[in-house]
Amino acid sequence: MDDRYMTPMYLKEKLKALLRKYKKLFIAYDFDDTVRAWREEDRCLAVPHLLRVWKDHGIFILYTSSPETRHREIKTYLRDHKIPLTYINENPDVQIGGKVFYNVFLDDKCGLGETYRVLRELAEEEGFWYD
Repeated sequence: MDDRYMTPMYLKEKLKALLRKYKKLFIAYDFDDTVRAWREEDRCLAVPHLLRVWKDHGIFILYTSSPETRHREIKTYLRDHKIPLTYINENPDVQIGGKVFYNVFLDDKCGLGETYRVLRELAEEEGFWYD
């Protein structure tokens, strides 16, 4: 099947064009098992670092199924770990409608590794990746 939308290269080129045009990307991410491990013996290090790398180049939407009663705990965790946050389960001011708007979504249930690699490669190409 020849479907360009199915390739990581298409995603990276699309994000690169958006970044160059708007100077920032709308980056959505999940919390549990993406930014913080649900089980204590597991670790989530790569995505938090990636989000910190993108801090000056993104608007950050935490898109989580966690109830609002956890939002204070989550905000504290994100602040303490210097993980950028702009919105929780809200649309940025640029979009109207029911679906949360984002350019890219980091979630352990939907291609996290591939999305991480695309954002890392783009940050490297644009010259702001750091270890």
